Amino acid sequence: MRRVQGERIDLGSLRQILDQAVTEGTSFWSYIALSSVHLSLEKSEQKGVEKLERETLEKLVKASARTFTVNRMKIEKLLEELEGALISLGYEVRRVRAKLVSRGLFGVSTSFGRVAFDIGLSFDPILNAPFIPASTIKGAVRSAYISLGGREEDAKRLFGSPEVGAGLVGFTDAYPVEAGEKGYILYPDVLTPHYRGARTELEAQPVPVTYLCVAPGTSFQFYVYFVPERGERKLKLEAGSDAAAEPKPEKSALGLVDLAVLYALYFGVGAKTSAGYSALRAESYERVGRGNWARGLRG
Repeated sequence: MRRVQGERIDLGSLRQILDQAVTEGTSFWSYIALSSVHLSLEKSEQKGVEKLERETLEKLVKASARTFTVNRMKIEKLLEELEGALISLGYEVRRVRAKLVSRGLFGVSTSFGRVAFDIGLSFDPILNAPFIPASTIKGAVRSAYISLGGREEDAKRLFGSPEVGAGLVGFTDAYPVEAGEKGYILYPDVLTPHYRGARTELEAQPVPVTYLCVAPGTSFQFYVYFVPERGERKLKLEAGSDAAAEPKPEKSALGLVDLAVLYALYFGVGAKTSAGYSALRAESYERVGRGNWARGLRG
């Protein structure tokens, strides 16, 4: 029993409520929020919470397989409507599908899971699923563009900057469309922080940090769309230029932005990419819509 601002909180009852909630497929965001309260109260009483954290992670991971089966159709409908909206607005649109070949970490500084496990994860509270923010994809693609030999002035023209404004290339959030290993969407992971206050290995007392990540094998889908022009800045839509009018699985038939998207996925989009996390294998990269402006440019 714990007293907070005059109210008595029965931690055992709170645990029962949490277990029932996750079993019934409630919002993971709500479950994490309540679990954070539970863990914080336990910590305040100087109790070890490592076992409780592991149990919480295990319940979330198992529940993720059930909830994704229910919410998959909602995600597919969202992506379908998003694709139609981009095409109707006249953008040149690419549909991209990629599979995680390692565990994925996206949005580690976001609030979902951070209080409970110290490391956050980008998570949609409505669709009850993790996602890769469009800004994360854009940053990785821009970096890949420069690494592939793109000029900084062209990067500003295409991806935008505070000086020139919005770019000519846009990205959407990436949502899971196929579950990962063993049907899971979420996966447990552990990190052992650097030793604090220890001068030698003998003095070190590392405390592992358990947290959530995205299961390897999970497939994501998102869209890349091109804007014809903004002021004096224009997009060159042809092979060997900014982007190919009709992408093909040949390097010579792609534009530098096309290549940057594929390279960014391969080297990792998200956190801890240098440690092998968040790497994806492109499964498809195809044109799904050509805006009226594109036909005008070709004519």
